[in-house]
Amino acid sequence: MSANNPSLTSSSTTSLETNIETHNRATRLLHAILAISIVTQLGSSLLMVAPLRNHTPDLFFEIHEYSGLAALALSIAFWITILIRRSGTPVAKILPWFSPLTRQLLWQDARQHFQTLRGKRLPSYQSDAPLACAIHGLGLLLILAMAITGGLFYLALLLGTPDAAWAGLDLDMHKLLASMAWTYLIAHAGVAVLYRYVGQLDLGCMWSFKGDTDSK
Repeated sequence: MSANNPSLTSSSTTSLETNIETHNRATRLLHAILAISIVTQLGSSLLMVAPLRNHTPDLFFEIHEYSGLAALALSIAFWITILIRRSGTPVAKILPWFSPLTRQLLWQDARQHFQTLRGKRLPSYQSDAPLACAIHGLGLLLILAMAITGGLFYLALLLGTPDAAWAGLDLDMHKLLASMAWTYLIAHAGVAVLYRYVGQLDLGCMWSFKGDTDSK
């Protein structure tokens, strides 16, 4: 990336080889399987016929249904892993909203990112930066909430009460969260590809399933 292009110039000269983040195998596996289940769930939602208004559910709805249940289980497992692991990003960074110190660090990092972007430069990639960690945390909470609302509607179908008032409200919330998940998924993948393009990120840091050497 040429430093003469101000719209794409990175604010860091860190090379790809010196900025590889290695996460432990459990985190990488859960991340990969959860990502696949979410992509499957969102993709199938564009093609499925839901069992509403006397419609018969089709194969795509079944795929959506079971990938959603898988996403629910995986989201819970991911959060449990985050809470009990002894290494990796601290929970206080992923959920910085409950401490004045972490909120202050988040605000400072967000302001620094904004100032860098105003200068027509790309902020340097740091996976453990307060803003990046907070965004990842919000994304994980979003996926968990979407999976929970989907699981509740699955329960309504099992009980034969999909037309109940609570089920309707739950389905509306599920659709809203799904729209937000689309936005997060596209932005998350887009930013990763961008930083890979400028040479600051090795996508293998989350998509490699080798051992836990120097893992985080």
